[in-house]
Amino acid sequence: MEVKDSERNLWLENVCEKIPYSDSDADGVLVSPVFDEISKETLDKIKKNSEMTFLDPQGFLRRVDSQKNIA
Repeated sequence: MEVKDSERNLWLENVCEKIPYSDSDADGVLVSPVFDEISKETLDKIKKNSEMTFLDPQGFLRRVDSQKNIA
């Protein structure tokens, strides 16, 4: 990441493996992916198993271009 004044530039260096679903008896779950490490199917399982699911959607919304810049 590069920060210049109030703007920042992100680029993708490596992609991690998808995080698998693991059953939990927690009352609530915070889902906060960075970039594409949680699948839609895993999120659906988390929401189904949890009474409260808090979602920070940035990791689902980010995209990478051919030069590996993240938008």
